[in-house]
Amino acid sequence: MSARSSDPALSYQFAVEMSADVFGFGFGNFPIPIKGYFGAVSGLDVEWETAEYKSTSVLGFPHSNFVPLRPVYNPITLRRGITSNENFWLWHQLLAFGMKPILRSHITITMFDRAYEPLAQWEIERAWPSKISGPQPVANSNDVSIEEMTLVHGGIHRVYMNPLTELFSEAMQLLAP
Repeated sequence: MSARSSDPALSYQFAVEMSADVFGFGFGNFPIPIKGYFGAVSGLDVEWETAEYKSTSVLGFPHSNFVPLRPVYNPITLRRGITSNENFWLWHQLLAFGMKPILRSHITITMFDRAYEPLAQWEIERAWPSKISGPQPVANSNDVSIEEMTLVHGGIHRVYMNPLTELFSEAMQLLAP
């Protein structure tokens, strides 16, 4: 198999990969390695719920602060995808058997430049597919594709490509309560 035949098309600049251990137990009982390439990704954000804290100063002047409560993770939507197998569909169909709690998986999303060098990377915790849709059939297209897939998850972490920045990020996580 040539190197060119395994490369994604130029328009697919996001790689989505799931570890081979779908169940997350580390046993490897049900290995389904999943990798696909997508043209668009949205929802890579975190929003914090806030509460307003009102108080008065020693002189009696009112002031208020907003304090963070908990993070809210929006669903991640992957669009215009191609893959070499149907494992994304299998992952989604296993939900019909009531396997959602054990199908939550660790996902890595990598963004590439035109030379296929990694530009940015995100790690998604406890993800599972809440929606998947196939392509709209077109007579002049022969792609094996996924039109859209939505992942619900329990956390997102930006992986820094610069080792010094990653070291700083890890140090900050150790200092956080």
